[in-house]
Amino acid sequence: EERNLTLSPEQESTVKSMASNYWSSLGSTFDSYGISQESFSRAYARYAVMYAAVFMDIYGKGGEKEVSDEEIHEYYDKKYVTFQYFCASLTTTNEDGETVEMDGDAKKEVTDTLDGYALSIREGNSTMEKAAEAYKEKSEASHDLLTQDTIDPTSESLLYPEDFLKKLAEMEEGEVLTFELPEEHLYVILQKNPIFDECQQRLESDSTRSAILSEMRGDEFDAMLKEGADSLTDIEWNSEVVGAYDPAMFVEKFSSTATP
Repeated sequence: EERNLTLSPEQESTVKSMASNYWSSLGSTFDSYGISQESFSRAYARYAVMYAAVFMDIYGKGGEKEVSDEEIHEYYDKKYVTFQYFCASLTTTNEDGETVEMDGDAKKEVTDTLDGYALSIREGNSTMEKAAEAYKEKSEASHDLLTQDTIDPTSESLLYPEDFLKKLAEMEEGEVLTFELPEEHLYVILQKNPIFDECQQRLESDSTRSAILSEMRGDEFDAMLKEGADSLTDIEWNSEVVGAYDPAMFVEKFSSTATP
């Protein structure tokens, strides 16, 4: 109200769909606590959509704290890397059905093939997409091999091997490398792509642009909200309603004979 904002028909539709989607799986649980779908929609879906609307009014285009595309690029380009890769296995199956290391000749055939793809890409005669499709056919794989990803290399939640990330950090944009991951028994072809281009694509979408803005300014915005909430003096805590809920309602009951 202070910012003279109203939700558009599209935003109102988002509120309804968010609430109904979650209610379809959680509704019976909330019903058992005496919570209506209307209350859930107000506290969850409407809050989330209003939160995003106020955030974008402040930090989006035309806002008093507008974040420019240049600032977004600077942030994104420093934090993320984008790349494509696919892997070839350096194991095979023996007569007993066991997975074993390839012998020298078989391994050399694999590494020579991927090295050849890398050389062709460097010379401008091929692409990672074409190389992945060629190796899919050669290896008779049943699924697409090429993976494209954009990551924050400092994230502790990454599943990539340390040696993979080390190679990626050392590469220049546009560079193509092949290397072995001995512990994973894989041979990898990896291309590091221009992060500017990746960021530019994301800026073309309102949803991905707002996601980047949330990364950049989310903590600052939450602090503003907390400051605003703490400054309110006319809010009365409804202890009677809170006291009506026995905490035991929310704890799953176990038999005394159950094994922990």
